[in-house]
Amino acid sequence: MIARISDSTSSPLRQEINLSEATMAASISMVCGIVFGKRYEEGGAETKRFLQITRGLSVLTSSFFVSDYFPAFGLVDEISGRVKRADAMCKGMDEFYQELIDEHLESRREKEMKEEEDMLGVLIKLKEDDSSSNGLTWNNIKALLMVN
Repeated sequence: MIARISDSTSSPLRQEINLSEATMAASISMVCGIVFGKRYEEGGAETKRFLQITRGLSVLTSSFFVSDYFPAFGLVDEISGRVKRADAMCKGMDEFYQELIDEHLESRREKEMKEEEDMLGVLIKLKEDDSSSNGLTWNNIKALLMVN
């Protein structure tokens, strides 16, 4: 982020920089590095996908669902398309986290990464640990990743 800002201010073309986006991208890269074990490049396809999912989830959780207040009127949410959008958002998020889990499992099979390199690695190790009776499922792991 700092290099990009420095480059844009020192170049003769002097491009505008959206500091909100640059800060968000740097934060995402840092958090994803800690939690998922991989950093996303600013402006990259995976960063955009992650941003789209998190922004969509934020909009979804802050939107008004009639059925939350009047359960008998749940049909209104169906007709307005909110339920369909919520289902699509949840499916997209589930696929994203499943891809991360699959990448970790594949890397561990190929011995490319340490077992406990990041939070996801620790959770996978807990899940696969036979001596532990923690009852951790893949859905539990995805939920923990989503909270972080």
